[in-house]
Amino acid sequence: MKAADVREVFETILPEEALLEAVRASGLQARERKLDALGLVRAMVISGSTGYGGRQADVMRMYIESGAQPLVRGGSYRWFGPALGSVMETVRERALGSVARRRPDLPGWLGRYVKDWVIVGSSTVKLDDRLEEEYPGTGEYAALKVHKRFSVGVGYHLSPAREHDSPH
Repeated sequence: MKAADVREVFETILPEEALLEAVRASGLQARERKLDALGLVRAMVISGSTGYGGRQADVMRMYIESGAQPLVRGGSYRWFGPALGSVMETVRERALGSVARRRPDLPGWLGRYVKDWVIVGSSTVKLDDRLEEEYPGTGEYAALKVHKRFSVGVGYHLSPAREHDSPH
């Protein structure tokens, strides 16, 4: 995907007006100073797909590399709070709504048999040991498992099974 493609997708699903409204409603940008709220939200979205998984340091690196004013270490910690969480919930709802409105791209014979592609995964979260009775882990500790099911039925590509995923 080229930069122009990323921009087109971003502006289609998350137009600037919608992001500004979410920022205003959340109170994320109380005044104009060092924070470029739109830049921060865009950095959050883009850095989520990096090898660092969208960690704060990665978000801030991307934010500053995109032209934002550099900050001292720790100058942005307060930005990562409930207001940003509220904006990101709006981003999530808009993005998922956009995907849900699309028909799965399964043309030809494959479309007769396949209705969707689904990714199933889980994550285990260790809890306070006092919760071990209700949420027993696999060892002597408390843990819960979050089961996720993602529909990704918008596009596919076929290749020989022995080929690595990266070229595709």
